[in-house]
Amino acid sequence: MIDVNELRNGVTFELDGYLYKVIDYSHNKPGRGKATIRTKVRDLRTGTVIEKTFNSGDRVQNVRLDYRQAQFLYEDGGIYYFMDNETFEQPALDASSLGDAVQYLIEGLDVKLTFNGTEPLDIDLPTAVELKVIESEMAVKGDTATGANKSVTVQTGLKVTVPLFVEKGDTIRVDTRNGASITRVCVFDPDLIMITPAGTECPYYYQDFHRGRALQECHLIEKTPGGGRYSPELCGRCEVPLIVRANACDHMLLEGRVASGIFGIGRRVKVRAYCSRALQEVKEPEIGCGQCHLEFPVFEISPESE
Repeated sequence: MIDVNELRNGVTFELDGYLYKVIDYSHNKPGRGKATIRTKVRDLRTGTVIEKTFNSGDRVQNVRLDYRQAQFLYEDGGIYYFMDNETFEQPALDASSLGDAVQYLIEGLDVKLTFNGTEPLDIDLPTAVELKVIESEMAVKGDTATGANKSVTVQTGLKVTVPLFVEKGDTIRVDTRNGASITRVCVFDPDLIMITPAGTECPYYYQDFHRGRALQECHLIEKTPGGGRYSPELCGRCEVPLIVRANACDHMLLEGRVASGIFGIGRRVKVRAYCSRALQEVKEPEIGCGQCHLEFPVFEISPESE
């Protein structure tokens, strides 16, 4: 048994035969009388969200749960199937049990499954997921009346508020705790790599001089919020070509912002790297996060038998 004063968001307990997970918690102390603990809890078997109030000193049954790493496979008729990374079993949960988590589930997403014995109950999502924009409101140039934001719909059906520069087809990183957009993700086409003005190959550089055109762009700077204004001389001091040659990890995401030196002299591209799998900033992008490469298979060549 645990005291209700120990309840916090995310804690699971049993009461009257039901398993509840705390999703909101507040401690209230009136001027006189006992303190009360108000909670909003979700029934882990039905997905129903209800409010429960306890008096200070009340106790509830604590629950021992197991957690396993898993991967989301697919949805069929409101049932969501996952694969246990160790046993390769495929436990399933219905939409009502998962609640709002279904708005972030995409094929291949790594999650943590919660079990009560052999019964799957719930999942823990990564802090952020990357979702593709499939519908976008029309942005009016110069419109700042709404704080320069608009609403878009991503591939799971979730509606997200984003800056005006986000367009249909873009990929955005969304916080699973509150549904807020964190940043736009720059995704490049590896089959379209051009030579920069500095003479290096870069998957983010694009140029078009066909029939009198004079177009030179950096899609990394363009897709990065607040990236700044690109000019061809920036390629001469840019680290991105070296980074992408040294580290081809699919989970590494780059952002590029133009930084100016003193009095605007010495403009350069400041590169920031992020691992979408480890959910952390990568300090040395040429090397990686130190986690993803551990998953690569190691091949050993044994000497030929005599």
